Amino acid sequence: MRMPKAERAVSGETGTMRTIAVTNQKGGSGKTTTAVNLAAALAEKGRRVLLIDLDPQASASAWLGVSDGGKGLFDLLVGNGNLGDLVRKTPFERLSLIPGSNWLVGVEKAMASAVGAETVLRKAIQSLPRNHWDFVLLDCPPSLGLMV
Repeated sequence: MRMPKAERAVSGETGTMRTIAVTNQKGGSGKTTTAVNLAAALAEKGRRVLLIDLDPQASASAWLGVSDGGKGLFDLLVGNGNLGDLVRKTPFERLSLIPGSNWLVGVEKAMASAVGAETVLRKAIQSLPRNHWDFVLLDCPPSLGLMV
């Protein structure tokens, strides 16, 4: 009997990198808690997980031991850099992080006039090695703007 698609994804049988965005326009709704705990649970099940902290509050980064994410993600989103270069190890096996920082507060304004700004993050994620992570989780900021 074949497993349901969702179970095959968690068990690693699909062979593809899945991207999941945890988003809600309201703050305080549990996005970061959900993203961090889902990342940890998937890693505990043996899946290789990359968590991208897109929230300027950088709470997911702090939960995983990173206190200063620097300007890297901001630079990438405004057109400079490579997403793969921003990956950091965490204390947890099979869980990697691209940290957020307060620099992300200004990213929507910086990207507002750029042509194709809404596709920058998608293209950056698509440029990641397909066989390096089973899941990419996005901890999104409370908004409905370009970052979501």
